[in-house]
Amino acid sequence: MLFAKFLQQAEKPRERKQGGRSRSEVVLWSCWFGCERARWKLASKRVIGVTVTMSTPKGSEHVLTGGQMRWTCRLADGEHVIEFTHGTTSGKRVITVDGKEVVRKNWLFKLVGEEPFEFGPAGDKHKAKITVVAAGMRYRYTLYVDNKPLKEFSDTRTRSTKTWFFPVAGQNHLVVMDTETMEIWADGSKVEAVGEFVEDGTETHLEVGGQPAYVLTTKSGERGKLEHILFLNDEEVLPTEEDRYSGVRWSAS
Repeated sequence: MLFAKFLQQAEKPRERKQGGRSRSEVVLWSCWFGCERARWKLASKRVIGVTVTMSTPKGSEHVLTGGQMRWTCRLADGEHVIEFTHGTTSGKRVITVDGKEVVRKNWLFKLVGEEPFEFGPAGDKHKAKITVVAAGMRYRYTLYVDNKPLKEFSDTRTRSTKTWFFPVAGQNHLVVMDTETMEIWADGSKVEAVGEFVEDGTETHLEVGGQPAYVLTTKSGERGKLEHILFLNDEEVLPTEEDRYSGVRWSAS
């Protein structure tokens, strides 16, 4: 009898012609059916989000006879472009990040070796290096971030972060959450807030585009897995799949 009454209440969101899920609906579906079933049931309803295209991330290495190499790396404030120029006659090495020169060595007798540098926003700096190794008549150039090849670093980051890229009043905004440290970044700035305990989990409040928002961390119905849901004006914002925000070349100004 009680379960039948619950099903009757759960089916009510279907009657809406538009509008995202309310907070009570999110918690209700998560507890009883799990997040995936809830999202499938409500797929036809309007939620906040933006469709973006993404190019396949570049690998960690280039094998060339010198010249200029280019990599892209995604951090909490968006996508960064790293370029390395290697002169095989003079040994020159130049590294730029987002067009800004961070390393320059005009003359080097040794053509192989490594060049360390740092990049990233304040509060999210990462140590990186580019290694140059002889590969026959050419050279192998590999980018490492936090002692991991770029691809491994990017894959690890994708698994440990949740990203939302969405419009507010005609302007796109980016929110990134590290699900391991629980740190939240909004439009390139770290949110200085602590999660508040509520009845169904914790809430971390922030402001996006001048509008009130919060991230609700709650347990889903399947194996007690934590789910992180962003609400803007009490309306759910869909997460962006696979860190896809990098495809729009967003970066903090």
